[in-house]
Amino acid sequence: MGDEAEIVFNGLPGLVVQGKVVSVAPVIPTGAYYAQGTLQSLNVTPGSNKVLVSIEVDNNQAEQQLPDGVAAQVAVYSAQHFEALSLLRKILLRMTSWMHYLYLDH
Repeated sequence: MGDEAEIVFNGLPGLVVQGKVVSVAPVIPTGAYYAQGTLQSLNVTPGSNKVLVSIEVDNNQAEQQLPDGVAAQVAVYSAQHFEALSLLRKILLRMTSWMHYLYLDH
């Protein structure tokens, strides 16, 4: 928690919103077994085996521009690991944001 995050909204091309991770959901991704031998899944996001986190957005103006249910892509940058890859991810996230000027998939 407290890691830096960047968010790119499909409906706001060219804008990269800064934020911080405030909580991580205490669940196991799809495909992990319970002690009873059954599979656990995240019903909140069907078809996803990603980790659910809450991110506090630094820029409140961006939140006010967003319609309900808008899609976004998020990158979380760990302060302890993968510092070299963070630069590449930041570049790719910005390129994705610029692509939304050409093709709005929201």
